[in-house]
Amino acid sequence: MLHVHRGLFLSMGVEGWNRFIEVIEILGRQPALIRDAMQIQGEFAARLAERVLRDVQVDAALFSEPSPKTAAP
Repeated sequence: MLHVHRGLFLSMGVEGWNRFIEVIEILGRQPALIRDAMQIQGEFAARLAERVLRDVQVDAALFSEPSPKTAAP
């Protein structure tokens, strides 16, 4: 199983309500900053997946956003 992307909020360092509020505010005020960060994250994930898939046969690749049950408290 290849976990390619854990989602926007984990990519932005959200592990609790304080950071969640910060990220939501940044999304509203500076969407270009978030877009740039996600572009970098996406390129990194694509390169990493390409390297893994060259050498390893995987059954599935996951691109996800964590559910509230699995998110860190």
